[in-house]
Amino acid sequence: MVEYVKRFLSLEKQVQHLRDQGLDCGSQDDALRALHEFGYYRLTAYTYPFRRLLPEGAARESSAQYRSSEYLPGSTLADGVSAARFDSRLRETVFAGVGRFELALRFQLAHTLGRRGAFAHLDIAHLDQRVATAPPPGDGASHFSDAHSLWLAAYREQARRAQSEDFVTHIFEKYDSRDLPLWVAVEILDFGALTRLYKLLKDGDQSAIARRFGVTNGKLFSKWLVGVNLVRNHCAHHGRLWNRKLSSTLKRIAPGSLTYPERLEHLADARSRTKVYPWLAVLAYCLTSYDPASRWHHSLAKCLATFPQSAFLEQARDMGSTPNWSNETLWTRTPQPDAPLPTPIDLSPVS
Repeated sequence: MVEYVKRFLSLEKQVQHLRDQGLDCGSQDDALRALHEFGYYRLTAYTYPFRRLLPEGAARESSAQYRSSEYLPGSTLADGVSAARFDSRLRETVFAGVGRFELALRFQLAHTLGRRGAFAHLDIAHLDQRVATAPPPGDGASHFSDAHSLWLAAYREQARRAQSEDFVTHIFEKYDSRDLPLWVAVEILDFGALTRLYKLLKDGDQSAIARRFGVTNGKLFSKWLVGVNLVRNHCAHHGRLWNRKLSSTLKRIAPGSLTYPERLEHLADARSRTKVYPWLAVLAYCLTSYDPASRWHHSLAKCLATFPQSAFLEQARDMGSTPNWSNETLWTRTPQPDAPLPTPIDLSPVS
C-alpha cells in the first residue's frame, strides 16, 4: 500500500481534471454547477461506467478497480448528471414504496403475534423456540446467549431512544412495566428489527403474515424482508441505487411459493439477481398483493421508464431488468379499490 497524497482541488481544477481524463464537461458554468450540486466523488461514481475497461491481466491498484482513469470517446458529464438525477428520482419513489411496506409489516406483526399476548415478543414460548434459542449471528455470539436475547437488546435500545415520544412516556409512566406492549413496540422499531422479529415467529404466524403479501412460504418471505431492507437502507442514506450490486441475491422462486406466480414469472429472464430491479419487482408484488388498490407499481414503472439514454448505459445490465419489463402484468395491472382487506377482521386471541 502507498501513502494517500492526493491534494484538495478547487471546483475549477476539478473540472479541468475531468477534462484532462477525456470527459466532455460541456460549458464551464454547467460543469461547475454539477460539481457543486453533487460533489466530485459522488458525481464521478455516475460517470465511472464511461471509463475504459482495463484489459485482462492489466495491473490494478486494488481488487475493486475495473476501469482506467481514461474516459471513452463520447463520454459527457451531462450523461453522468442525468444518471445521478434518475437515481435520485428512483430512491424517492422506492423509499415511498418501502414506507408503505414497512407500515403494513408493523401492523401484521402486531396483529398476528399480538393475538398471543400483549408482551408475546418478550417470551420465547410464543416464538419459534428453535430459532429464538439458536446462537446469535455474527459478533452477537460473543455478547448474547441466543438470537432472542440479541433482538431484545436491540428492541430495548430503540425503546430507550424513543422515550421522548409522548406515547412512550405515557406507557412507561402509567403502567407498571419496563417494556412496551407489542402494538406499541412495533412503532419504535426500525425495519431491521421488524425483519428480525419476523424471523423469530412460529412457522404458522410467519405463514399467516406472508400469505397476506401473496407469499405462501414464510421462510421465503423472511429472506425477501432482508433484501428489501438492504434496498431501504441505500435509499434512506441517499446511496447510489440504480446500478448497485446488492449483498443479497434474490433466489429463484420455487413453484407453489406465490399466490400470483404469473406476476413474477419474468424474473426467470433477469440478467442478474443481485441488481436492484428483481428486488423492486418483489416489492411491487408484495404491495399489490397486500393492497390491490395500490398504485405504487405505476409510479415506479413511470420512474423506471425515465432511465437515461446513453451509449454507455444499459438498463438490463445496470439494473438487472428483463426484456420488455414494462409490458409485464406486474406493472400494467389495474388497481382494484374495492378489493377486500387481506386480513380477517374477526380474529380472536390465541388461547
